[in-house]
Amino acid sequence: MVRYARAGYWVLLALGLCLGGSASALRSQEVSSSEMTLARDFQLSRLNNTNIWITSREARLRDDWQALPQHREAIAALDAALAERVEQNASQWATLEQRRAQLRTALAALSPADKQRRALEEQLKILDRQGIAPSRLSDQPDVRAKLIELTNHRHQLWLAARAIRRNTPELMREYEPLAASAAVQAALGQLGSGHKLGPARDYVADLKKLPDWERVFLTDWIPLYQQGERTRLTLLAEESTPLTFTWTSSPEPTLITAGMAEALGLEISSQAQTQLVTLAPQRTYAARQAVIPFARLGAAEVRELEVWVLPPEGEDLGARIGPAAFPNLRLQPQPERLRFLTSTGKQ
Repeated sequence: MVRYARAGYWVLLALGLCLGGSASALRSQEVSSSEMTLARDFQLSRLNNTNIWITSREARLRDDWQALPQHREAIAALDAALAERVEQNASQWATLEQRRAQLRTALAALSPADKQRRALEEQLKILDRQGIAPSRLSDQPDVRAKLIELTNHRHQLWLAARAIRRNTPELMREYEPLAASAAVQAALGQLGSGHKLGPARDYVADLKKLPDWERVFLTDWIPLYQQGERTRLTLLAEESTPLTFTWTSSPEPTLITAGMAEALGLEISSQAQTQLVTLAPQRTYAARQAVIPFARLGAAEVRELEVWVLPPEGEDLGARIGPAAFPNLRLQPQPERLRFLTSTGKQ
């Protein structure tokens, strides 16, 4: 009897273990099915290591908020490094200019036949080859690279801020049907009482902080840099696409490349006006008229920017822009400060 009792105990124990294992497996299947329902049917995902389930729009919104301090820190560091370089170069240049002036004064006091003239003239030639004129500092490769990087961070910060303004109200509307969905609530319930639907925080309240970030971009100047004899600036078209131009002081029309027009999605009518433009010897093209509805240069806004689109074979010539593009703005190149100043008013 004892033997049979022990056998019965082991049978019951094995049966309990099987039932327990089956219950555990069933629970695991339910959890897996619920997670699949939330992910596949409602495009929800768990936020990091939390039990909050969020939409892909909220994930992008969080990425944009996280990007803002990264861009602002990069902008501040680049601004400081460039300002220091400007100050150091100006000081070095002033010292060289003082020495040049001294040599010129000494030369002026000597007669043409004086034997000291040659030595002083050689010293002056050496000094003339030294240093970087403040107006040419932005053409130095390291300075130019920092200015391009600064421009990129400024635009990326602004685009992240615009995405936050656009996506926040849409996110609130997106969660309304999800919160009312019985299937979503059932799936969350099966996952456990700690699981809940987003949003993970009050993004509408966060919008009050956004102007502080936007002011980093909304300046009355934009970076300027040089490539050889070309002065370059970048404007942001349609709050989406940076376009880099060569600045020209002549009243010529604004030119953009076919690649730029394609990136912007500009529709150019087959009936659009054309005009011949000559940009280099034996390089004359028929450019077609188009309009960029909106563009930005920091805080300055340009509406209905008339441009002329070069054909694809003129792509290597790049884009050009001048005062005629900004009838209601005043752009003042200040290469010694590495920037264009922008202000309202006629050119």
